[in-house]
Amino acid sequence: MKWIVAAMILVAGALGPAVSAEEADAEPLKPALLVIDIQNSYLPMMDQTQQTGALRMINGTIWQFRQHGLPVIRVYHTDLQWGPEVGSEEFQFPETVIVQEEDPMIVKN
Repeated sequence: MKWIVAAMILVAGALGPAVSAEEADAEPLKPALLVIDIQNSYLPMMDQTQQTGALRMINGTIWQFRQHGLPVIRVYHTDLQWGPEVGSEEFQFPETVIVQEEDPMIVKN
């Protein structure tokens, strides 16, 4: 879970790639926050004290992105053999994570 928080911080601090002179007139790129694999199935694998801190950091980062009108993208993991099954309670993010239904959703396996 620590790597997820670290990855979120890196994404939050990203200013976007350098651009060539030809691309300078194009609209500047904006960062997006990827909220990855924060699913009910995986949270029990963490110590409760780490869970609490990680979820606070995740929610704080989501809040910051929303304050600046930047996108928040939900990324879910599933495996056809091992799950969690798409749509199941184990597949979902915990209700305490402040993602929204209208946030784009990616399912990876």
